[in-house]
Amino acid sequence: MKNELLAAVNRSMLSSEADPIPHIIGEMCSCKEMLELGWRVEEEFGQIWIGVAHQQAVRRLQGWKLHVSAAIPCAESVLRQALAVLLAEPTRFKVASSLSRLADLNQGRAGLSQIGKFITIYPSDDEQCIRLAVRLDEVTRGLRGPAIPSDLALRPGSLIYYRYGSFSEQLIADREGRPRAVIATSPGELIEDRRALTYHEPVGVKNPFLTAGFAGASTSHPILLQDRFLPIAPLHQSAQSIIYEAVDLQLARRCVLKRARRDALLDRYHRDAHDILRHEAHILSRLETVLSVPKTYALFKQDDDLWLAMDYIEGTLLKDYIKNQSHKAEHLPLGLLISWARELAFMLDKLHQAGIIYRDLKSANIIVTPDSFLRLIDFGISYDLASSDPQFYGGTRGYSSPQQNTNEPASIADDIYSFGALLYLLATGVEPAEAPHEVALLKRPLTVLNPNLPDTLCQIISRCLAPRPQDRFTCMQKIVAELQMVQDSSPISIIHTLDKVPANELDSYYSYACELGETLQVVVQTARRGKGLFGHS
Repeated sequence: MKNELLAAVNRSMLSSEADPIPHIIGEMCSCKEMLELGWRVEEEFGQIWIGVAHQQAVRRLQGWKLHVSAAIPCAESVLRQALAVLLAEPTRFKVASSLSRLADLNQGRAGLSQIGKFITIYPSDDEQCIRLAVRLDEVTRGLRGPAIPSDLALRPGSLIYYRYGSFSEQLIADREGRPRAVIATSPGELIEDRRALTYHEPVGVKNPFLTAGFAGASTSHPILLQDRFLPIAPLHQSAQSIIYEAVDLQLARRCVLKRARRDALLDRYHRDAHDILRHEAHILSRLETVLSVPKTYALFKQDDDLWLAMDYIEGTLLKDYIKNQSHKAEHLPLGLLISWARELAFMLDKLHQAGIIYRDLKSANIIVTPDSFLRLIDFGISYDLASSDPQFYGGTRGYSSPQQNTNEPASIADDIYSFGALLYLLATGVEPAEAPHEVALLKRPLTVLNPNLPDTLCQIISRCLAPRPQDRFTCMQKIVAELQMVQDSSPISIIHTLDKVPANELDSYYSYACELGETLQVVVQTARRGKGLFGHS
């Protein structure tokens, strides 16, 4: 008999033929015996999912559905255990089509509400839903998977989650013309099927799990932590963690709370977001006497999650600052650009002298304080060169060096590459994370994006972004020296561009006059003892 399931799976796969997910499903679902029992593959889910259904399964438009979470290292075991339960009675379900698809889900690339949704089950009725949930929970105990933000867990620590929602994508267009999944209320009104970052239960829907005695474990944060810290509002959310603005009631001060999700981003060493947060707390404590980093107040565990309370740094993310400049169609003033570049270079040099590789320099990890100084945040994947532990895998598209992208041993050369990417942003206003060529930023030339850049600055950026580590600067101190030379010679570079300005464009003259004034402010300094001014020539 033709193996129709594996044929459909092969059409859906974008990853290696050796991926275990389709092979496990083929092995357990598509043998002659299972096909004769009425199990079939469903074609409707496309390339992302492998759908399986029994011919006697009731097809409903909406209802209580189940999700089974799994971390990558546990995915094979979770799938085998779950299939043994699901194939015991008529139902419908879908599975992420490969480990790479599951990795995309768990890393939030399909949206943060989709984290952990390895298997989705569409029960025939509420009784079957509860029966399957209980049995699946029993067979997956001890295995690991990230929390699913949009759902309720069957119990604390369970891999089984549930929510009420659409079984088949009923879509309507919202006011902006975007398609939205909907469900019908009992009067027949269509409302949005909300897949939010916290659990949402539609009004008027009876929860059968509560009736059956399951309270459900929410992924929302507690009101008060350690009888001391009060979360106010989320500042940032990722697959790994949530960062809150908070109040330390004990000392009456603002603070930041970083919440690491259980089993999030579990790696091959079985380290998860909890381990990353512990590592960050260690790095911050090491750097307190070296650099102006966020001060840590407390590291504690509550329920399934680990929390770190830290210093609140007033200011604006550099990412937002640059975006605001771009909205005004303005580049950073050259003087400010060089000042910030030198400041960051000094900070990275201090880190390197302390034996720390930062590994995540980007515009979203730098705060511009109200007095226009810069502060580094987020040291989760920093690496201590004195450590014998494996480095955490990670980085940011557009900022990570080619070597970091392939998880080669961390080195100063990685930070120098990221520094070049950040200079590229400061000089052009173009965000490297959104560039079409993530490790070839210079395919969009600097002087095309900002014709007024000094050649010497372009040369520094180009050298930092060299694909081969040996072609980059060897240390941040050499970059500081080169930036000083740019600062000293910048008036000449700007004056030389004046001959390119058409005589009838008064606005252009005004723009260049402003640049010249900004440059003079950089090179003209107060003389010693505050008596008069002097300038570099």
